[in-house]
Amino acid sequence: MRAMGIALNRTSTLSRSEAVTGRLNFGVSHTVLLVDDNPSDVDLVRQFLGAIPHPPRVLVGEDGVEALNILRRKGDCARR
Repeated sequence: MRAMGIALNRTSTLSRSEAVTGRLNFGVSHTVLLVDDNPSDVDLVRQFLGAIPHPPRVLVGEDGVEALNILRRKGDCARR
């Protein structure tokens, strides 16, 4: 399996302990941008994230161009 790109965004900034330890507080609303063109990998990540207590919203881009459009809210990705 090749590497998948994941970007996290949430409504507040990282706390000092989260920044130092790399652990995120999943009690806060998160959005994950998953960049992968393999539907099986996307399903696997969604299944894994759905198993945590406060699952994040998952946005999927099939390639880098689509991912950038999602981040920039351009074109068809503006409604996500």
